[in-house]
Amino acid sequence: MQFLHILSLLLLAFVAYASAQDCNPNNTSCSGGRNVGRSGHGCLARNMWYYDARLRQCREMRYLGCGGNRNRWCTRIACVRRCHRR
Repeated sequence: MQFLHILSLLLLAFVAYASAQDCNPNNTSCSGGRNVGRSGHGCLARNMWYYDARLRQCREMRYLGCGGNRNRWCTRIACVRRCHRR
């Protein structure tokens, strides 16, 4: 039983680490509009944020996990901090 508990914790830590790798603040942009990317083998869909220049606000989108453009933020706070004054 304890083995399963440890195994599940390790799996959870791995998933959290792998998900965090998709968020690279040095590779983001406030331009380009909404682009949800594409799904496919090895692509992990997740909720992310993009900057809508027309509305001048950050909006949520369902990113499909692969491709897309650099207007993709892990959190609303990160998007607002970088793009709010544009």
